[in-house]
Amino acid sequence: MQLSSYTASHIYTVMEGALETEVDTSVTLWLESEPGVSPIVVNYLVDGAPIGTELTVVLVERGLTSHPTGGENAGEDLTHENVARLFTTIEGDLSGGQIQFEVAGEVLLENCSIIGFVQDSTTLDYFGATAVDAI
Repeated sequence: MQLSSYTASHIYTVMEGALETEVDTSVTLWLESEPGVSPIVVNYLVDGAPIGTELTVVLVERGLTSHPTGGENAGEDLTHENVARLFTTIEGDLSGGQIQFEVAGEVLLENCSIIGFVQDSTTLDYFGATAVDAI
């Protein structure tokens, strides 16, 4: 699933907020797949997630550049970190499972990480977060 409404700054804010909040929710991610090969198979374990929360897992890519030809940044070389490429949200039983990301060929897996965070779907409060490199 392509990520469209999340930005790198939003994901950064999510991670910072989750890391600053004292809770008893832990999130663990680890790769099951071959390094550098699509699909990326990610196992997850969540412990202590309150009822009504969901787990969002995001594939982000670092080191991207763009060269806008118009607007206030016209002619500039822009660098982008932690650009969200794919994501999925798991609802219901978060205790453990496995997901797969089919990654497009232009995504450099060596520049990617996988971020997982637990969020209350009503209040939007965050309860735990973690990240692992994609290879």
